[in-house]
Amino acid sequence: LEGGKRAAKIVHPASISVYETGESDGHCFISMELVTEGSLKNAISMGMAEEDAVNCLLQVCDALAAAHRLDVVHGDIKPHNILLRDPHQAVLTDYSGAASEDLSETGYTIGSPHYISPEQIKGETPSAASDIYSIGALLYEILKGKPPFRGDNTSETVEMHLHVELPELSGRYRVYNPVLLRMLAKDPLDRYPSMAQAAYNIRRALKVLTDVHDDDTPLFTPAAPELAPHTEPKIDNPHLNDTQILNRDLVPLPDELIEENPAESLEPEASLSAQDSAATNDSTKAEKE
Repeated sequence: LEGGKRAAKIVHPASISVYETGESDGHCFISMELVTEGSLKNAISMGMAEEDAVNCLLQVCDALAAAHRLDVVHGDIKPHNILLRDPHQAVLTDYSGAASEDLSETGYTIGSPHYISPEQIKGETPSAASDIYSIGALLYEILKGKPPFRGDNTSETVEMHLHVELPELSGRYRVYNPVLLRMLAKDPLDRYPSMAQAAYNIRRALKVLTDVHDDDTPLFTPAAPELAPHTEPKIDNPHLNDTQILNRDLVPLPDELIEENPAESLEPEASLSAQDSAATNDSTKAEKE
């Protein structure tokens, strides 16, 4: 029931709607929304387009950002727990907080080995940073076709989360590497400070891919219109000005996409205009004389 109660606090299009929780005749029950289009896991295995999968993941990021603002942590992010209302709208479910599974071969007690954060493996209580790690692992799987850490057994997999460096992506997906390295940092303090910032940088990476795409086909499906508009994360730090806040964690753009500073490009034109104006005035003055 606790997972249902946590989910009931969150009002967001990409979070499961819980109508009622309680007990009846000695049995616990949760009444919630019926979602019929299966899970993201099934959709990916059936050949769901990468851009649709990333877009669904971004919707889940927004739902988690709303949950974290209410101090609600999911703790067991995985593609099985992301359902689909339709091919373009995701719904996050199962807020049971990593319903533990005793892994006797390792001694660890965790939920989903491929997406679990290092601190959860160590037995620490999951936090918002843990959800950021799990979303990063799922994003990596969508792009690469396999989880970032996958050993021959559960023991090897969890050890990889703890000690193995993240394999970087190559080719067109290398733009995601700065985002993934931050989201999948071993130390929670090295990750983005909020899910909103993580989502912002995923969107920025997607924009870079869209800008360099060869044709006019977008690389990701626009968010469903009923979703709340994205807002920039608020960072309460009196030592940072607005420009520093916006530039602090942005994905670096490739050199070929960096344009000249518009202000700098206008300065020569302004100087020429001033010279032309001065020359015109001199000519007018000479005519009068």
